[in-house]
Formats: sequence, structure tokens, C-alpha cells
Amino acid sequence: MTEQEIKIRQQVAQSFQDIKTVADLTKLMNEVWSYLCKGVHKKIPLKDVTYFSNYKLAKDAYYKFFISKKNGKTREIQAPIKDLKRLQICLNFILSSLYHPHPSAKGFILGQNISDAAKPHVRMPYVFHLDLKDFFTSISLYRVKACLTLPPFNLNGDKERIAYCIANICCTNDGSRAFLPQGAPTSPILSNIVSLRLDRKLTGLAKRFSARYTRYADDITFSSYQDIANNTEFQQELVRIISGQNFQIQLSKTRAEGRGYRQTVCGLTINEKVNVSKSYVKEIRLYLYLWERYGYERAQMYLDSDIKKTKDNHSDIPQLSNYLSGKIQYMRMIKGNGDATYKTLQNKFIYLYIPHWKEWEKNILDFCDAVQNSKLSIEELNKWYKTIHTNINIHLLKDTPLYTSLTKALSCLTLKASDTPTQTVFKEQIHNATLLPSFLYENFSKNDPLKFITHIWDGNADNCKFEGYEDFIRKEQIAFKEITERFKTIDKNLFYCFYGFLHNTLNNRGWGQYKIKSGWSSSWLKAWCSEHPERSPFDCPIPENKREIAKNVKLNYFSDIVELFKSEFQFRLETRQLKKLLRELVKQYLNFDFHVTFELTDAKLYTNVYMIRNILSDILHDMAQRKQFPDILVKVEDLGSNYVDILLSQQDSNYYATHQQLMQEIESGDFCEWKRKMINLCDWYVEAQCKDGAFRINYLNSIHSDQTIAEPLLLDGVKGFTHRIRIYKHYAYENPNYR
Repeated sequence: MTEQEIKIRQQVAQSFQDIKTVADLTKLMNEVWSYLCKGVHKKIPLKDVTYFSNYKLAKDAYYKFFISKKNGKTREIQAPIKDLKRLQICLNFILSSLYHPHPSAKGFILGQNISDAAKPHVRMPYVFHLDLKDFFTSISLYRVKACLTLPPFNLNGDKERIAYCIANICCTNDGSRAFLPQGAPTSPILSNIVSLRLDRKLTGLAKRFSARYTRYADDITFSSYQDIANNTEFQQELVRIISGQNFQIQLSKTRAEGRGYRQTVCGLTINEKVNVSKSYVKEIRLYLYLWERYGYERAQMYLDSDIKKTKDNHSDIPQLSNYLSGKIQYMRMIKGNGDATYKTLQNKFIYLYIPHWKEWEKNILDFCDAVQNSKLSIEELNKWYKTIHTNINIHLLKDTPLYTSLTKALSCLTLKASDTPTQTVFKEQIHNATLLPSFLYENFSKNDPLKFITHIWDGNADNCKFEGYEDFIRKEQIAFKEITERFKTIDKNLFYCFYGFLHNTLNNRGWGQYKIKSGWSSSWLKAWCSEHPERSPFDCPIPENKREIAKNVKLNYFSDIVELFKSEFQFRLETRQLKKLLRELVKQYLNFDFHVTFELTDAKLYTNVYMIRNILSDILHDMAQRKQFPDILVKVEDLGSNYVDILLSQQDSNYYATHQQLMQEIESGDFCEWKRKMINLCDWYVEAQCKDGAFRINYLNSIHSDQTIAEPLLLDGVKGFTHRIRIYKHYAYENPNYR
């Protein structure tokens, strides 16, 4: 959370403590709504607040629908209508400004997921589970109101009417009683508020018996080094605490797991590490076997039959291919892409999913051989590749040796295209974001003499000796000329930035994002080096009339200019450049108007920093237009792979249509322009909950080229509309199998 966000929430908390009437509450809600909507909003009238606080008047305030549960039954969802939802969004912001969740609560918490509930219990000898019966519906309006009269809300005495008003707005009434609806924006935080005392007491109980405790919504887990499930004192105290907090234990879901048995939390095994269960893997193997043995249609019939045995709702039976793909990808998320079981099942799925796979496998290998050995023209190779990716989903080949071969071939093909100026159409179609970082590292950080445009040299560095400034410039110009055409092909904009820094003697327009007009060809540098041949050019002071200001810092020496130039093509660990950039952009585009959670790590990356900044700015600017979803997650993932992912996620926001329509967004508008900027720079994925399920749309992937592909995802993995920007490390081109 930013300092500005903290300040806004502190102001809201203070204003809440000062309210005395429902009219004051309405005024505060309008201030919050104006803040969330950046001032452009429809005012909340007092009559709306009074109307929705009276269930006898607001009988149609919710609409119902049902979703399937894992046990085959259905769960009723009650979602508020638009005007009521607006009130609840405001109240959710106000309540969350005063309340902070208990550390043991893992459900409905921004930045937490299902694995966070499992991690504290890994490798514990004894695990004990229980569920709270009818969690949401068991929380009555009067319990909500009672909690609002307590700290930190303090709506007691003369303010009790306000507590009753808020409770009515946030609860639904079925004619016999009022309770929290599952589907309202305020229900998650209110359920945690009501459960706060329960969490405190159960945490105390856990400490008393040297155990660990977590609660994921209604799913309670204890783990310890002793068998607390058979400890009468523990069980009696547990029942007393839960019943004392007006909850009931669902006895049918109570279970204990000891040493030598499979232990699970929220469906994930925790014996040695957080993992999927053996039955999960066994089910995938079973359906793959049925598919291979009896064919797709008959295997689909088996799936239909199995689902009908466990589900009352038969209208949402998935296609077998989607069902298996989702399960295999979930396994990849939990186990990692290097896991042998995952690889085996993924390869089997590919073999079955792609018709005549053996023929296509040979086709792809022949294509790779033709590229490597220049057997055909680029035009013929381009046509061949189009045939391949039109007929098969190449993304399915990920983590296979064939994927590696194809990636290498496409990289080679891109370089061949750069030597054939007439093949401009082909160059636009091929995208490979691994080329630029590899190119920058090999030429400007590893090899002489171009390495020394940014590395201080004194005649002894890395056995590279220059007779002086003129000798260095001559060798550098020869080396740069050799890579010019390739550089232009990979990233033309960055090429001209380098050219301005190295060779443009006039440099009237300047190079880089700060338009610096000085560089290696500046006349004052040449003159100083001639007068001081024993000194390093990096020590040259900049003449007073040539000193420029960048990042609010005055440039005094040529080494200052070099340091600034490095930041044009590197995210550097020592300067924490990536973290600083993300915080700077969030401050610029989101500022006071959003609640931003940062999960950042730094990484060393070679890329076009200016264009990455431009892309991230576009996305954040777009998010700023959707003020009704103020919770933003900004995250950097570096899992030790050949890439770093930057995630920009607008929490709780969904896509209004199907995933097929989301795929078509790339054809025009902002998405089309963003894709153009990202070609050969980074991969781009969008993860969203669509009308027909949760999907990851691969708009740009270094193996797909211009093919847009949709992957089904599990709903738990999609917290909001998310952009995933993937920047490759400099060794990814040589080791593509880890992508």
C-alpha cells in the first residue's frame, strides 16, 4: 500500500469516527465513491441508503444463480443489483480502512491464495480439519450489527442506528431471517470481521496445545506434533469456542490425518511439500488411457457419465480436452514445469490431442531441418510454418524437446529474414522476445570492443587495450557496423538510441527518454581525451554549458552520462531499477485513487527499457479508467526460469463477454496498438474470468508468432483482469526449454 493510499484510508477512518447520522454516512460514501471514480460519478442519494436499508421495500435487491460445487451439488449465489452494489463497494472500502484481518485468516485476503492456507502445515505429523456449517448464511444481520458497535467501528449509543443501517444494506432477507449473502462485495470482509474473535480464540487454543491454525473461509485446519484430534481437552475446548461464537461444526467434513497417511489442506497434499494429490494424477491418467484405448468420443461419454453420478447439474459438463488441459496446467502450476509426472502426462495429451501427431512431429522436424540448412527460400519456409501453426496448437508443445527445436528454428529464421530486405511481411509475423536480451548481452556486456562503451577501460581491462580515444572509437565503429543490420531488425528504436549515444556528432534531438545530446562522439570529450591521453574518458568533466539534468540530477562527468545510458537497455540489480520504475508509474497513473498491493523483486534484464515503460504506462492508464475496481496488484515473478513476469492485475474485475471475444480484442483498438509495441520485446498474456470460464489469452508468445491462443484456467487462479508481461533473460535464447 502506498503512503498516499494509507493517508486516504486514514482520512476515511477518521471521518467515519466523526459521523453521527445516516446522512453523515451517506456523505462519506459519496466522498469515497467520488474518490473511486476520480470525481466523475453519479451521486448517491440519501433515499437510496434508506431504501436499501429496509428489506421490506428492497425485495428485489438481489438476483440469484447457481454454481456447481466439487461434490456435485450447487451453491446459491445472491448478487446485488447495480445501485445496491455501488453502496456495498463504498462500505467495503470504508470498513477495510478501519479493519485489518487476523494473520490466521487466509480466505478473501488480497494477495493470499489456496496454497497460503496449506503452507503453514507442511510436514506436520498430525493434521486436523473441520468445516463451519453454512458459513455465510449462519452470520445474521444482528451479529453483523453487533460487531459494528465494537472497536474499531464503535457505532454504539446514539450511533447504533448507523450500525443497523449498514448491516441491513449488507444483508439479505428471505422472509424469516436476515443474513450475509454469498455474492455481495461486503460479505467477505464482514465474515472475517465477525470471525475475528473466533480466529483469536482458536489461535490461542492452538498455541496452548503447540499447534498451528489457519482458516480459509469456512475451512479450519490445525496441525501439531501431537494427536490433538484424540485429545479430549482440546476437542471440548474447540467445540466450546466455536459454539460460543455462534458457529456450528459440519461433522461430516471433520477429519484427522496422522503420520503415514496422506495429509491435505484445501485439496493440496502437504506431507513433504504443497502438491496435488495422487488421486488427482490418477484421474488424468485414467481419462488419457480411455482416450487412447477407445477414442475421444467414447472417453467423453465416460467423463459425462462420471460427472452425472456426482453432479445434479448436468448442463455444464466440459469437453474432455478442456477438462484434461485445465487439470494438467493446474498440475504444472503446483508441481512446476520440470516435474517428470507433469511432462509425461503433457506429452501423452499432445499425442492424443493433435490428430495424426506422428506425421505432424515429422513435419515440424523437417521444417526445423530446412531452416537450419537453408534448403528453401524464406517465402517457402514462411508458408510452411503457417501451415504448421494453423493446424496444431503449438503452445501444447511447451516443455518438450520439440518446442526447443522449433524455437531455435524460428529464431534462426528471424535472422535469415533480416538479411532479406524484401521479406518485410515475414519479419512482422515472427515474434521472438528472446533475441533482444541475448543480442544486447553478447555485444554490449560480453564481447570486445562494444562492451567498453559502458565499462570503464584503462588499457588492462579484460586484456582489451586501446591506444587511446581515437583507437577505441575506430574499433568500436567497425564492430558496430557489423551488427547494424541485425540490430535494426531486432529493435530499430533502440538501435537509434545507441547510434545517438555513439556516433551522432550533432545529436540535436538527443537520445533516450531524457533526450541527452552528449555521447562518445561529442567534440568536448574528444578534445579532453586528446589533452589527457593517460586518463580514462569516463573521468572527463562535462563543460558547464553542456551539463544536462536527468532524473532531477545534474550530469557532471562523462561517467554520469554512461550510467544514464545503461538504464536505457538494462534493468540493473544494483540500482533496483525495476522496482523503482513500477512504483513511479503507479504513483503517476493510479496515485490516490486505487489501493495498490506491491509484490516486487528485482532482476537483471537486458531490454528496451523505454518501450517497457511505455507499455506498462499504457496498461496502468487503461486500468485507471475502471475506478469501480480500486484494488490493484503489481507483482514481479522471478521463479528462477529464463524470464521475469510483470503482473498488473485489477482485482475482482471480470471480462464482460466470452473468451473468444476477448481473443478478438487484439484485432483493433488499444490491444492492437499494444501488441505492435511488444513485438520482439516481450511476451503478453491476459488472464481473466470470462462469461464462459477462466482463461489465459496468449496474445504474444515467442513460439506462437502471431497466433492468439486461449488456455482454460482454474477460477482460483484468476483474481481479476490481469496483464502478464514476460521479459526474457539474456540466456533464454540459448536455453529455450525453460520458457
